[in-house]
Amino acid sequence: HLRELLGDERRVAEMAVEWDGIVLDYSRQKATARTLELLYALAARAGVVERAAAMAAGAEANPTEGRSVLHMALRSDRGDRFH
Repeated sequence: HLRELLGDERRVAEMAVEWDGIVLDYSRQKATARTLELLYALAARAGVVERAAAMAAGAEANPTEGRSVLHMALRSDRGDRFH
């Protein structure tokens, strides 16, 4: 039950992360620390960090269109420059 999950203060603290004002709170899910370990391992095997860096650098990410994608530009400031 959700009340039981949220009653575990250690779990709530371990299952939430914040970065740049964005909070991801996994404590309200049936996920466990092992679930997160497996997700991180999957992301590492899939090269998520490297692919995100390539996307930010302007590498071709969508071969069907033959061009780069710059999704981060949608949330950028007007004066920001991208490759």
